[in-house]
This record gives sequence, C-alpha cells and structure tokens, in this order.
Amino acid sequence: MKKEYKYEDPNEAAQFYLLMTKKLGNEIADGLFRYIDDKTNRALRNYTSDLATKQELEIMKEELNYKIGNYARWMLTFILGMGIFILAITFYYLS
Repeated sequence: MKKEYKYEDPNEAAQFYLLMTKKLGNEIADGLFRYIDDKTNRALRNYTSDLATKQELEIMKEELNYKIGNYARWMLTFILGMGIFILAITFYYLS
C-alpha cells in the first residue's frame, strides 16, 4: 500500500527543496517544483470549475420545488379520482 505524505509544515517543504537541490541541482529542483505547482493549480482549477455556484443551486432548487409540487398535484388528483371511481362502483353495485 502506497503511503501518501502531506507537507503540513512549511519547514518540511523547504527542507525537501534543499535536499532536492543538493541531489539534483538548482535548475532541476526548480523545474520540478514549478511542474508540481502548475500541475496542482491546473487540477484545482479543473475541480473548482465543475462546482455549481450559489445562483445555479438556487435555480435548481426552484425547478425541483416546482416539479415536486406538480407531481404532488397530479398524484392527489389521481388518488381522489380513484377514490371517487371506487365509491361510484360500490354505490352502483349496492343499489
């Protein structure tokens, strides 16, 4: 199982950068950190662009309330109609 490591302390990230510059050199370490930063920013932008805004959520809520109210109205009409139909058939056969 791969262990995911998160840098919570800025000093740890700085120490990692210093270690990378010692091992790989200044240019490569800078390029690596820039690549990671760009990749993270792009992923964050892609993720946040998929989220809905408050205005979009309000519009969806209004549409959903309208649809639920419309369905409830039709269900009530159907149930009352069936009740009246059953009562009519019952009275017809009882009389």
